[in-house]
Amino acid sequence: MTDVTFDGCVAEENGGAIHAVDADVEITGSVVKECSCTKHGCAFFLDGESDSRTLSIRDTSFIRNGDPKMRSVIKIKGFDHVELAGTTAEANSNPEGTTEAQAVIEFSKQSSTLVANSTFVDNKMRVLRGFQFLPGTFVVVNSTFLRNEDTKPEDRITGGGALSFKEASAMTHLFISGCTFIENESFDGEEDEDRGYSGALWLSLGTTIEDSLFQGNVASEGGAIYVDIGSAGLKVANSRFVENKATFVGGAVASCASSGDYTFLGTLSFSGVVAEGNECDLADGKKKGGAFLYANGGTTYVRDLDLRENTAEGEASGLAFRYALADLYNVDSDAAVLLSDSATVGVFCSDLTFSRVDWVGTESGVVTENAAECSLCLPGT
Repeated sequence: MTDVTFDGCVAEENGGAIHAVDADVEITGSVVKECSCTKHGCAFFLDGESDSRTLSIRDTSFIRNGDPKMRSVIKIKGFDHVELAGTTAEANSNPEGTTEAQAVIEFSKQSSTLVANSTFVDNKMRVLRGFQFLPGTFVVVNSTFLRNEDTKPEDRITGGGALSFKEASAMTHLFISGCTFIENESFDGEEDEDRGYSGALWLSLGTTIEDSLFQGNVASEGGAIYVDIGSAGLKVANSRFVENKATFVGGAVASCASSGDYTFLGTLSFSGVVAEGNECDLADGKKKGGAFLYANGGTTYVRDLDLRENTAEGEASGLAFRYALADLYNVDSDAAVLLSDSATVGVFCSDLTFSRVDWVGTESGVVTENAAECSLCLPGT
């Protein structure tokens, strides 16, 4: 299908413009606008229904689609391979935000998926949602996510204004490269249970991020990224985190941040990262904080991290570790590092020295400075 315009299509349940089952699908150069439905796929409902079907959507725009009862603009499941390239999604919305499942594009039961060279802007619902993933790789490259909002009803926890991934196989991996995430939000509510977790990425699977920018994203925990207990680990390389904000902890990144029931069990790795002007509203001195990172559990490896003017409750802040292990290599910062509840941190070959850093909470944590032990290769990366 090429150069088709769908305008104002309506479906009682699924598939406002296209409803395709057990078929190979190729759509190019088309426009879908102001379509609606009451369940999945107000624009497209696409079900491969087997492991042999393929889906390709190229140079196609989705504009102002929505319905108060809808769950997704595009529903994709069960294809052997999916490719979305040159896609634009703008100003799509679920006005009432009545279900956790809402997303511009929802993927399920997929193993091989590529999203490339695409733009998602001003959507009043999270952009990509993935769940029940089969072993394989989900790739997002050279794409922009700008001012998308994970909207909040009163009866659910929100997370991931740009992407939310959960219920994945242990053999599923998310790879993000060359992407920009700017001013995405996950709404806070008036009550604690209505917090938003991560303005940009909510992750419950192993993830690698490289050469990307996170700027001005907002949530209550993990302004840019929230890593849930289901994730085996997060690796971030050669990326920037600028002016992200959390109203609770983890101005840019948080893992299982406020949970009193469980801690993160995986590995966090940051290499060649610049974090500048990130902030959170609760202070390190209150055993909260972590203007760049708040890690509750797990093991964190950091190499070549540049922390600049990050703050927690107005005070210099950088990293916070609770029930966690961390090795810090070549970290340049004069901000605070919070240790609480048996956190252990080793400092190697770093400007993060005792004379420049306020080590908060060391009565319940352990710090070892190993200036003579400069390793060229960071374990875990």
